[in-house]
Amino acid sequence: MIQNFTINPRAHDATLTWDTQEGPMLKIGLKLYKRQGGKQEIWSSDNAKSPQQLTGLEPATPYSLFIQVQDGHAAAFQLTEHFETAEGKPGGPEKEEIRLIDTTTGLQCEVEWRPPLITNGQVVKYFVRLAGKLRYQPQDLSESVVPIDYPPALEPCKNYDGSSDDDGIDAKKNFFACKFGPLKPNRNYAATIWSQNSAGKSDPVFFTDQCFMDFAAPDEIDPPEMSVTHNVTSFSLKFNSPPKEFNGPIACYYLAVVPLPSNVSIQSLPKPDNIIMESYEEAMRNNIQIASSQAYYGYIAESYLTYPLSTIIGDNKAPAKIEQCNVYYLSKSRFKAHDPPLQTDLKYTGFLIVRVDRDRELHTPQQLAFQRMFQQRRSKRSISSSSKKFNFMDNKKFQRHSRQLISIDPHYGYSSYFKPVILQQDHPGTNGFQIFFIVLICLLALLVAAGSIIYFLYRKDFLKHFCPLKKEHNLLKPAFQAISADDLTQEFIIRHRDSDYLFSAEFEALPKYKEMKFTASEKKENIKKNRYGDIKACDETRVKLKTSSDGSDYINANYIKGYAGKKIFIATQAPVSNTVEDFWQMIWEQDIRVVIMVANMKERGRIQVDKYWPDENEPNLHVHKDLEISCTNTVTFADYAKRDFDLVFSSYPTTTTNNSSSTTTTANSTPNHTTNSARNSSILQRTGSFRHQQQNYHDLPTTSGVAEEEESEYANISMLRPSSKNSNNRTNLLETEVNREIRKIVHYHFTNWTDLRAPESTCGIMRLMLKLRKSDEYNNYPVLIHCSAGVGRTGTFIAIDSLIDQCAAEGKVDVFGTVSAIRQQRNGTMVQSPEQYVFIYRALVENLLFGDTDISEENFCDHLIRLKHIPRERRISGCSQIRMTSTNVSFDCNGGSTTAGTSNGNNHSPPLTLITNVTQAAPTTTLQTTSSVGAALNAKLKQWRNGLPNHNHKDITSSTKLSGIDAEYEKLFTCLDNIRTINNSQKEENIKKNRHPDFVPYDRYCILLAPRIGCSGSQYINATPHHGYFQNYFLAQDPVDSSTCHDFWRLIDDNQSRIIVMLSREEEFEPYEKYWPEQQGVPFIFGNDEDLTVILTSEKVHPSYIERKLSYKFKRSEETYEVIQYAFTAWISGAPCPASSGPLRSLIKKVMDHQKNTYYGAGPIVVHSRDGSFEPGLFVCISTLIERLEVEHMIDVFRTARAILQHRVGVFPKPKMSRTDFQHLAFQKPKVKRRKFEIFKNL
Repeated sequence: MIQNFTINPRAHDATLTWDTQEGPMLKIGLKLYKRQGGKQEIWSSDNAKSPQQLTGLEPATPYSLFIQVQDGHAAAFQLTEHFETAEGKPGGPEKEEIRLIDTTTGLQCEVEWRPPLITNGQVVKYFVRLAGKLRYQPQDLSESVVPIDYPPALEPCKNYDGSSDDDGIDAKKNFFACKFGPLKPNRNYAATIWSQNSAGKSDPVFFTDQCFMDFAAPDEIDPPEMSVTHNVTSFSLKFNSPPKEFNGPIACYYLAVVPLPSNVSIQSLPKPDNIIMESYEEAMRNNIQIASSQAYYGYIAESYLTYPLSTIIGDNKAPAKIEQCNVYYLSKSRFKAHDPPLQTDLKYTGFLIVRVDRDRELHTPQQLAFQRMFQQRRSKRSISSSSKKFNFMDNKKFQRHSRQLISIDPHYGYSSYFKPVILQQDHPGTNGFQIFFIVLICLLALLVAAGSIIYFLYRKDFLKHFCPLKKEHNLLKPAFQAISADDLTQEFIIRHRDSDYLFSAEFEALPKYKEMKFTASEKKENIKKNRYGDIKACDETRVKLKTSSDGSDYINANYIKGYAGKKIFIATQAPVSNTVEDFWQMIWEQDIRVVIMVANMKERGRIQVDKYWPDENEPNLHVHKDLEISCTNTVTFADYAKRDFDLVFSSYPTTTTNNSSSTTTTANSTPNHTTNSARNSSILQRTGSFRHQQQNYHDLPTTSGVAEEEESEYANISMLRPSSKNSNNRTNLLETEVNREIRKIVHYHFTNWTDLRAPESTCGIMRLMLKLRKSDEYNNYPVLIHCSAGVGRTGTFIAIDSLIDQCAAEGKVDVFGTVSAIRQQRNGTMVQSPEQYVFIYRALVENLLFGDTDISEENFCDHLIRLKHIPRERRISGCSQIRMTSTNVSFDCNGGSTTAGTSNGNNHSPPLTLITNVTQAAPTTTLQTTSSVGAALNAKLKQWRNGLPNHNHKDITSSTKLSGIDAEYEKLFTCLDNIRTINNSQKEENIKKNRHPDFVPYDRYCILLAPRIGCSGSQYINATPHHGYFQNYFLAQDPVDSSTCHDFWRLIDDNQSRIIVMLSREEEFEPYEKYWPEQQGVPFIFGNDEDLTVILTSEKVHPSYIERKLSYKFKRSEETYEVIQYAFTAWISGAPCPASSGPLRSLIKKVMDHQKNTYYGAGPIVVHSRDGSFEPGLFVCISTLIERLEVEHMIDVFRTARAILQHRVGVFPKPKMSRTDFQHLAFQKPKVKRRKFEIFKNL
């Protein structure tokens, strides 16, 4: 018999004890079963003795013990005991990923893990520690030790410092992630995690990957101090302790100087990082002569590679023994350091700029390629490669920040302003007072004498003979008249000469309207609503909010009339953080359906636009509790993004009953305002062709379509907004408790336009504008346009649209008058730079010459049939011929002339019918006069006087007729710019690198290889970059020798290119021209010091191309990279195009698919042939067309081909090329055929 049976379990063992009454035959049997995962016997004993030790048990596991007692007399006695072992020390958590992410608040480090595989009980907490140590150790580290950085964690996580167990994270999930930030620059952040149960913490688990923080500018930069004024043209500065390099190594120092009038306070200046840098002359002219604009400029006086002790400003010398920086401020700035003698009687201040270059090791190859190819980004959780050193994508924030990349540009830090210095002439005080009194006495004497003479003449009635009462006023004619459509091209070419001298003079003559009143913008409570202190909204035409949260009706926006008042634009600044609600309120109150944004979120390191819209994956935006904005769709194209918003206005109905009827009114809804009286005073007087026009708005319709009169916010003009014909534009929903009105808002975000500049090409912005001009919402509702300040790019866009309408209606354009009128309706800075002013002319000229060449997918076949049609010959009288013929002056980019096509009413091709359509649309007296014989003779005389060649070689009655496609091909070679130079390719050291002197890159688009140790000589390579739709390309010639083979691989390595497309025949290569090995495993070695090794790893032969995988490695690089070469074999040498388009299209699809799947953000695709022009140009052209067709379902063969032609010589042969010339350019191959127009037809 047994008594007091007890079990004492622990984590891995248990002790059994009991008391027995000894008998002669007492026998105790024990059997232990594990009850987890089924009943399983793990131990037994037939004759156990107390105490009994059970070992090898598992922690936190239930067990059952079966006990059988036999004493030899009675039947066996059985009983069962259940127990569970104690918890043991848990295993470490399973680490997932550590990555660096970019959020709106800055960079953060995210750590992810999963529960441990072996818990040994119930895990109750996790602990995470993120510690950052310095990456770059500054030299002065011993002077002040930098502690390890433990960044704070976002709730509910905490950064565990080992002191308190309260910093743990509750274990209630199967996946855990913690974000830490903000992070400090120049740190490596390593993560450690623990798990904990009742038995204690696990062993620490260390992440092998880390979050690497890039270099940044120092936290504190001391300004220099003025020491001694040497003379009246210079002063000395001394520098205090240098900035600490805890955030990264300092690459360069720049000293910026800001000249000011003596009466300007330094407190009125903006922050140093907002000062615009210009040349010394421009800064002086702006700050001294036009200081009323309050937009002060500065200039870079000196630059230093090492921190100086002192310097002298104005001595035109750099400090002794200090080398200047080898790069300019902002890298792409065109102004180098210049320190001329200073002007006297002025005040000078300035600040120190510190440049810290980014660590390129953190950005190659993934991030550098991601920066260049941001248009192709796809929604992925993270980006990884063989080296998982820098995973920085955050899936949840990816779409929101799809156009906001982690900057890899240098980082700049700015000190505060140093105390201003005034340079004054030393004049004896007595001499100054003497001169003052002498001048004052002389003036008083002259005034007394003049007054006496006038009084005498007045008393004798002689004054009326000198000043008759009847005055004749001679009106001054405008200095710049409107230009007829026929003369616009010639005028553009004339003004474009001598570095745009005439354009600059015309731009400077534009009125500034300094007398305009900006009372509302200058109010103290409204200053914070302006993004820039010098960009204000004039009082006469500003948009007034009906209600506002702060009681103010102000928003920095103005009404601007389009041509003849047919369109209404609202030009406004980009919202700042405290005006986002006012911005959406204005959209609702003004019934806006189209919003156009011509700015990027961030440009040159500065925020241009505060994000004011929600994305599809974000919560809806609520404004004033009654407006709700939600994003329903987002589509990203090459040049712009299109977003669709639902703008919902909600109101709660209340019912009011009177004697006659019961009426339901909506509380808090937009009130209906009526005008008290019409203001008849004319405020907006348009100059030029807009002069003396009084175009009025009319009343707005109600939501039901009935016109209602609303208070006009545009001076004295009432407003007209037609009710929408599309039921989707406005929907009224009446619910039981709330009335809801939904409006569809379309947001166009154009991203290819930098502040204070003009787009490189008119193609993108004109495609968007012509698309908008076909929509009802754009033509029938006010259009909201904004950039950053709402003046430069905004004014340019409005001016182009208005002038297109004027040209269609009147057959002439008045750029000067239109821009002047736009400025009068907002402020004097609309169209902000000469580049933007020239761009307006360029857009109009190209629109006249080429028209709308963008064809939809469904209409392309019909359009191609019309282009191939050759018009029949007609006999036309002389006068009719002049009226129906438009002379287009076109210049070949190489200096030659080409014949412009003749347009008439029978030609249906859009590029050939534009001027004819203008004539048919407005058969006015003015247009008939310009189309007369006298106008034609005047045009010829003007052409001869200005030295322009006559391009009217082709007569309309000529027996030779061109089809539309031939005429369009001729227009490819129309060049409005000056002759492009090819000087770089003609240098003595570079001539040997060109296969043919006529097929070389233009200087403007010439690629320079990155300098490398051991690579001496020229950095030139015969290759041209070109941006397609989403993909980037290099058009290159075949290497000519082993040296250019080495340059070819340097081009690939510098730009992380991973695909090569070879359009040459392999048999055309000489042995020393081949850049790839022919046998697998046999390396090719290039370079003077044999620093490059290329190996063929695999080769597959397809019906129309050969696919080779090549790997290369430079001696000074630790990485080996793989490149795929596609050698196209279905293109006969010298043929204008492949025999069939199928193989070429298959190759393009293969290349595109591989480019997208190689790794995210691969470099440009290298396409090469013998001369690097024709075959690559055709390949890139078709690839770009296919890419855009898949995204936009639109085709623009003409502008796509023309863009490539403007980047490289000889991409398409000239129309007038003779067979002999062509054979010479094709290296006299015996089977060469003429390419001529077949090239363009086969596109």
